[in-house]
Amino acid sequence: MPKTYPAFQKQVLGQFNLELADYQEFHALIDEFGKQVKNDSDFATTFLAGQTLTC
Repeated sequence: MPKTYPAFQKQVLGQFNLELADYQEFHALIDEFGKQVKNDSDFATTFLAGQTLTC
């Protein structure tokens, strides 16, 4: 996991070929996910449970 937001952003942006509106929607979905998932037990009940981000 990158240590800074710009490094994380660069890594993520390199994985997708989207239009600006699509990136904005993706960002909004990440924000909403973060508002609903506040701890490890919340995360364990999501569709991402058991997943990890790799570089």
